[in-house]
Amino acid sequence: YDTTDEDFYDFYSDAIVGRDMTLAIGSAGVTALAMLVHTKSPFLTMMGLFQIILSFPLAYFVYYFVGGVFFFPFLNFIGIFVVFALGADDVFVAVDKWKNARNELPSGTTEQVAALALPDAAYSMLLTSLTTAVAFFGTAICPVGPIVCFAVFVGLLITLDYLMNILLVFPALCLYDKWKIRGSRNMCVSFNWCCGKKDDTSKASYEIAQRRSAEDA
Repeated sequence: YDTTDEDFYDFYSDAIVGRDMTLAIGSAGVTALAMLVHTKSPFLTMMGLFQIILSFPLAYFVYYFVGGVFFFPFLNFIGIFVVFALGADDVFVAVDKWKNARNELPSGTTEQVAALALPDAAYSMLLTSLTTAVAFFGTAICPVGPIVCFAVFVGLLITLDYLMNILLVFPALCLYDKWKIRGSRNMCVSFNWCCGKKDDTSKASYEIAQRRSAEDA
């Protein structure tokens, strides 16, 4: 084969993209499984995946239409793995902060728990997201074009993933908490109730919140 031929290049490029997309799908599956095991909630897992996936078109919009960068190298697809990892980490932080706040306020309302947990979670996620995004944006000083595009695009991915986490996962946690207080046994909300863990502190906290809600009613 003539490796300088355009048809050969297109064939080789398509093969690489197909392989990378397979790896990306595998990465998404592993991330979803990890979030499902950690949150024990299909609803929170789906919202976490949705905010990660939504960051891609938003980052491309800013990259292409706002930034006016028309060159999109294959290297940018590596950002898929970066944002899946960081996005899942943000979900873990938000969920853990919420559970800790619920344990501290077992008889508190969803609003009170949110007031305690969400600012702390947002600050923690801001530190990790900001330092990672700045590291990528700083790489944009490199004189190599594809590296510059990659650095800018991944920096945008991380920034917008943080914003999507604030706008989607935080409200999802509020809905999750309200459903748990009402005693929902829907498997899509949580399957923690059927795990048979007698010493689950979060479960005990929600039982107290349910009794408090029934008394107020």
